[in-house]
Amino acid sequence: MRPPADARVTVSYPDGAIIIYKNDTRPTVIKLAVLLAVSVSIVSLASIVMAVFIAIVFTALIGMQLMGDSREAIAFSSSTFEYRSGSESVVVRLADVSRVEEISTGRLFLAKPVTVPGVKFVLKSGEEKIFPIDFPARQEILSRLRAMVP
Repeated sequence: MRPPADARVTVSYPDGAIIIYKNDTRPTVIKLAVLLAVSVSIVSLASIVMAVFIAIVFTALIGMQLMGDSREAIAFSSSTFEYRSGSESVVVRLADVSRVEEISTGRLFLAKPVTVPGVKFVLKSGEEKIFPIDFPARQEILSRLRAMVP
């Protein structure tokens, strides 16, 4: 199923499943434009053709990461929590979770670690699963998770 075009959409299904999407590419496009401008100005001492080539390659490499980070989804059902991003999809059975905690977790942005809000599941086996939840509906996600974990 394709995510809706709206960046802040919650979709509910009759069986109780809920999917919350984050598909906000507007900041990504602005970041790419700034990166292109900075790249051109940094390498303006070289020939203009080489400067444009380097700027385009640099912007494309960084842009791939930014575009991947701009599309995420969290899906709930009565028995599972699923985190989907551009690079991964992880499913956690809620029956296996003993505790849910709100945390701060790290992400790489332009090869530099940044702190974002997250959630930690402590499983009954002692294993911990950590997911970033950098969503506008973060508090709603946390309250639903706390209500669903026995």
